[in-house]
Amino acid sequence: MATGYYTHETANMVLNMLLRGASEDPPDRVMIGLFTDDPGPGADLNVELSDSNYVRKDAAHEGYPVSDAFDSPEEGETQNAKSIEFNPIEDGEVTVTHFGIFGRYGESSDDDVLMFAAPLYSSRTLEPGDVLTWDQGSVVVSKIDNG
Repeated sequence: MATGYYTHETANMVLNMLLRGASEDPPDRVMIGLFTDDPGPGADLNVELSDSNYVRKDAAHEGYPVSDAFDSPEEGETQNAKSIEFNPIEDGEVTVTHFGIFGRYGESSDDDVLMFAAPLYSSRTLEPGDVLTWDQGSVVVSKIDNG
């Protein structure tokens, strides 16, 4: 994956924690989502993949603690600790250009907050029946760039 960025909401959380001593709750789950265009730092969810079989995927895998989602960071970098497999595409051809990492602060996707986003190294066109799978260690978060 390419260099990504914090969303405004995440940047505000980090600044509040580090510079103002605010206490921020960690997410209950860490979810991975797909986008057909850049959601931008403002977290435009209108460009999230739309398919009747699409759901964001739990990076830690359901039933495992959220701490299992990503490896412990070293020198400002971390990567997914488990493989991530999305459901097969059903409705028609779609091109995925970006991914996002969401914090889930409740029971449903309505409680998700986009924390990070990045372009894929190369976009992926998926046909009905195609399954997008990322191996362990292939989703890397490092060198966050907010422009």
